[in-house]
Amino acid sequence: MTDSAITASGLRKAYQDRTVLDGIALPPPVVLDDDGTRLDAGDGELTSTDVEALLTRETDVFLASCRGFHDSPFGIKGKPCPVSLWGCFECPNAVFTTRHLPQVLAFLDFLEHQREEYPTAEWTVRFGLAWDRIVHGIRAKFRDEQVATAQAIAEAGGARLLLPPEFWSATA
Repeated sequence: MTDSAITASGLRKAYQDRTVLDGIALPPPVVLDDDGTRLDAGDGELTSTDVEALLTRETDVFLASCRGFHDSPFGIKGKPCPVSLWGCFECPNAVFTTRHLPQVLAFLDFLEHQREEYPTAEWTVRFGLAWDRIVHGIRAKFRDEQVATAQAIAEAGGARLLLPPEFWSATA
């Protein structure tokens, strides 16, 4: 086996391993409509208090709302979540609403541009899971008109205001 074949095989394995958290397959992303109706196929219950907080900006982080910023499955209980901003796509605490859709689509655009910067196998390991969860687990749950509106906002640059300036300067 060549070095490149070994590397590609190892990268594919790393990608597959990331779809499992503590031995449990990642649940689908939690997606809510404007009125708090669940759009995803998840089975976890959200209380009316949770939904109210998620629909306001009370629990917002950069790309989602968070049900447990100080209770991250990736960090120490009681400490702020240590994960990079696209870690939300893998996190069971993240909840995506129509309010988040413009910045999620802007991030999807960033991921698409990164395809030109990395070899396919490396892009897949770095960004494949986030891309898949956005395209199949989030964007696909919203109605066409919601996606079109969010896309127009993202293309107008409105979503850029919701992400830290460091993110955009790194992608310029």
